[in-house]
Amino acid sequence: FKQQFGITPGQCREGEEPLRESPAGDDGPEIPAEPPALTVLVVEDDADLRRYLCNELKARHYEILQAENGKEGLEQATTTLPDIIVTDLMMPIMNGMELCEALKQNDTTNHIPIAMLTARTDENVEIEGLNTGADEYVTKPFEMEVLTARLINLLEIRKQLAARYRQQITESSENDLSSSIDDPFVQRVIACIEENLHDSSFSVELLAENMGSTARTLQRKISAMTDFTPNALIKTMRLKKAHQLLKATNMPIGQVANDCGF
Repeated sequence: FKQQFGITPGQCREGEEPLRESPAGDDGPEIPAEPPALTVLVVEDDADLRRYLCNELKARHYEILQAENGKEGLEQATTTLPDIIVTDLMMPIMNGMELCEALKQNDTTNHIPIAMLTARTDENVEIEGLNTGADEYVTKPFEMEVLTARLINLLEIRKQLAARYRQQITESSENDLSSSIDDPFVQRVIACIEENLHDSSFSVELLAENMGSTARTLQRKISAMTDFTPNALIKTMRLKKAHQLLKATNMPIGQVANDCGF
């Protein structure tokens, strides 16, 4: 190899991409990775119940995060953005109501479905919990199969909403895209990308900076909300803009490419 090309494997000539060696014996196409397991954050101060919930959900192939009070749960949710949260109502430091309200008032976490557990059967408590943003209200004692079914329903609703936003982004015209989507966060993301479509250096990192977020957090949020990765969303919007310009104007293709950041 060195005699023929003057370089050793892994080296590259100036201006070339580095060579990457394939695993030994890997001659076929790469097999797609399994989709990541959905993540459940369990917030419960009772150690025995928390352990039971975590074990049962893990047996159902969920990734598990856990916290023993609302304050710890809020920190976990903000940094990891789980797919769904199960929280008790009565907890020290920060109770389930306060946790739910804090999550739903935060742009980063307000999309996460929340199921609230409580031993209290007072109807007013349930109404208050739902008013603070809880998506489900489960009274103790409960059957694990019932709780699991409700979690699946909440996740399916979120999945359907993401699919609807994806379809709107893909199919809507430039003029009605922002108005067709009713979520303020997604509207802000779309507006930011539209303002920077002409800039070929506009990246996920710059989008995250403009949104006051980190690239990792933004990736999880956008993926959960729209079923797009941030990179795919930017590329899709560039292609939509290019299609519109080519269809409606006589601009040369090179100018269209430049105007759309290609």
